Amino acid sequence: MNSNLDKDPKSDFAINIAQQFVDLINGLYGKEQANLKHAIWEKGFKKDRMEGEIFLTPEMVEWLDSDE
Repeated sequence: MNSNLDKDPKSDFAINIAQQFVDLINGLYGKEQANLKHAIWEKGFKKDRMEGEIFLTPEMVEWLDSDE
């Protein structure tokens, strides 16, 4: 993902990458944890408040979030 931040986040390519990310997260938490996933994204990643080793940079989070 990091090597494609120059691509339009609304392109089919970017949407495909974002969908793969969503599928990965859904596999980790499952549908029953939708509120938790949303809270982690909104209050953690988007506000750059995640601690420890994080696989998403703030630029990646912004890019993923920009296709909403």
